[in-house]
Amino acid sequence: MIRAIPIIANQTAAAAFVALVCSFSPAAAMGQDTALSPPSSDYVSRAEYDKLKSEHEAMKQELDALKAAIQKMTAGGALAPAPGKTISEGKQVVAPAPTEAATEELRQEVQTLKMQVKETFPGTTKFLLGGYGTAGFTARSGEDPFFDAAFNAIFLFKMTDRLFFEGELEFEFEDNETTTNLEIAQISYLLNDYMTIGVGRFLNPTNFFVERQHMNWVNKLVAVGGHLGFIPIPQIEIGYGIQRSKVGPRDQAVTAILQSADFNYVQDSTLFKGLINFRAQWVWSHVGNFVYDPDGSQGFGPLEFNNNRNGGYVELAYRPTHIDNDYIKNFEGVFRYDRFNQLHTPVGFDEQRWTIGLNYWVTPSAVLKLAYEFDDKNGGARDQDAFLMQAAVGF
Repeated sequence: MIRAIPIIANQTAAAAFVALVCSFSPAAAMGQDTALSPPSSDYVSRAEYDKLKSEHEAMKQELDALKAAIQKMTAGGALAPAPGKTISEGKQVVAPAPTEAATEELRQEVQTLKMQVKETFPGTTKFLLGGYGTAGFTARSGEDPFFDAAFNAIFLFKMTDRLFFEGELEFEFEDNETTTNLEIAQISYLLNDYMTIGVGRFLNPTNFFVERQHMNWVNKLVAVGGHLGFIPIPQIEIGYGIQRSKVGPRDQAVTAILQSADFNYVQDSTLFKGLINFRAQWVWSHVGNFVYDPDGSQGFGPLEFNNNRNGGYVELAYRPTHIDNDYIKNFEGVFRYDRFNQLHTPVGFDEQRWTIGLNYWVTPSAVLKLAYEFDDKNGGARDQDAFLMQAAVGF
């Protein structure tokens, strides 16, 4: 509602003012007599109007100043009014920015609160249950075919940002028997991004294959190897591993040295429209002189010799992941050659194998595998070709 404001002026000026008010206010459209009627109890003087306008402008300036201060605080360099002073009458008093130490303390407090709130979210946990399961069929020449199955449960627990626990329990069915094995039970401490200390029962820490590829839903086929790696570029990893230990009875223990060298190449190729995975590895094993079957109770002793052997494999896998067909892109072809030089060991023969396989990836962690293995042994041993079939899933 627009109220009439008395103005001491001549009649012409008053008439012009009334006409202006009538053009903007429906309440004033009743005519000049209504507009010039005696003021009511809601009458606002010019002085009161000017005062209200001034206070409004001051509040607006104060609000703008508060908005600017909040924006600067969000950016990490807040400007706040000095203690005991306020912003009024259109004047803004700005204090110097807080010190760097105060800002850092505030940032740490906010980060702590964020972590506390995050830990209370539903579904948040420091414990993870994972694992994998397999079911396989093997038909090897000269032997009865057989089925096997295994289930491995992996327990991971993060105690702190640097302290971790890992456990793996294996249930395996083979030769009509079920066995239970504790594969891993270790505590690891992360010293930095490049070094970790572990204690407990764990897999060979120098072995690339055993530590990273032994899970059946990851491993293309069966292999042997060891590892201590260097990555010059993201697609290539070059490794060398060595392990020295004592084996045999405590009073007759001899030195065993394992060494390995490996090469790994993985490339998502646009040229070949798919994923290329190439691996190669060679392992040397040396065990010192030891007297086997010293009392002859096993029928071949006493016998003393050094147990030296070596072997390795080369494996190439290709999956056409960039093919438009949803079925073809899930197939993966695999070829592997492996060799074992062990003629002068109790095994008594050298062996080499060529394996061709075809995998189908149902999901990124579930695969069906078929393979045929061509076997070649020397030293009088009989060759044993094999047909292999397996289903594996990881979770």
